[in-house]
Amino acid sequence: MEGITIVNESSEAVRLAIFRRRSANGGVALVWRVVEVAGDDQTRVPAEHYALSLLYQLPTGYGRSKVVSFPGPPARFEVRQKLASEAPYLSVLTEDLSKNEVRVENAAEVPVQVFLYREDREISRSQFLDPGEEFAYEARPDLYLAVVEALHPGDELPPGAQDQAVRIRNGQTARVGGAAGGGLRILVE
Repeated sequence: MEGITIVNESSEAVRLAIFRRRSANGGVALVWRVVEVAGDDQTRVPAEHYALSLLYQLPTGYGRSKVVSFPGPPARFEVRQKLASEAPYLSVLTEDLSKNEVRVENAAEVPVQVFLYREDREISRSQFLDPGEEFAYEARPDLYLAVVEALHPGDELPPGAQDQAVRIRNGQTARVGGAAGGGLRILVE
């Protein structure tokens, strides 16, 4: 995945929070990153990174796979296994998927549980998948930008800042203009 470019066209430094909208079931919007850009300057925010790991069930007990990192959706993996007594592993497949999907098919001979991480935080996990079953996750690619003063990654974004936020996706550029005292505006191209 690409990244986000932020261009500050004002003469004053700006501080922007990057976040996802809160979930519809009453969740809160947490700040993912905070970016400070000097006046008349620009910066590039790297894209998010993703990873998968497995919990598997062999006849001798449970085990964990190595963590497999990947740049982001779309991504398709297959759980493989050389022998029924050996640990299964993730193998990358190159098939067409919807643009934002991560899919894992269990082609091993033992049950596995899939753990999906974004920025080193677990965002989803499957139930134990029997051989032949699949796990799919639709990653939300939309991020939002809001001008903030003193927030840090992991902080809850106040409702007022959420109301002023602008949607942005990886690969886009945000231009910040105006003046801090007179109201900054964010335009995405």
